[in-house]
Amino acid sequence: GELQQMLLRKHAKVPLPIDLEKVARAKDFFDFDNAATAVLNGFRDAEDYYERASSARRLGNIAVPVLAIHAADDPFMTPAVLPEPAQLPPSMTLELCERGGHVGFCAAGPYLRPRWWLEERIPEFLQQHVT
Repeated sequence: GELQQMLLRKHAKVPLPIDLEKVARAKDFFDFDNAATAVLNGFRDAEDYYERASSARRLGNIAVPVLAIHAADDPFMTPAVLPEPAQLPPSMTLELCERGGHVGFCAAGPYLRPRWWLEERIPEFLQQHVT
């Protein structure tokens, strides 16, 4: 995949302490993170990386109003990684959009011009909470 090629190009310039064959065999993000991301960032493996780098266990400490916007079609962060409603503090609103990709949230505006939906939704949310 594209991530594998990028990492191999980087390795050609500056040797990385990773198993290139394991990276090349990666079939999904978990395999890639296990072979490269975790190793390069000091984690034991992908599970250790996901556990320690996740913000899920810190969500309950948030006291200020928060709007979390996520797209169901995000290729990196699938809906399976989203926190359960019980994990969210009362101050947090989670909006799950059907589409948006990975930080996309672009819609068709007048004359098929792009409409950057986040640039509208975020100020709307802030307006509701600013006194």
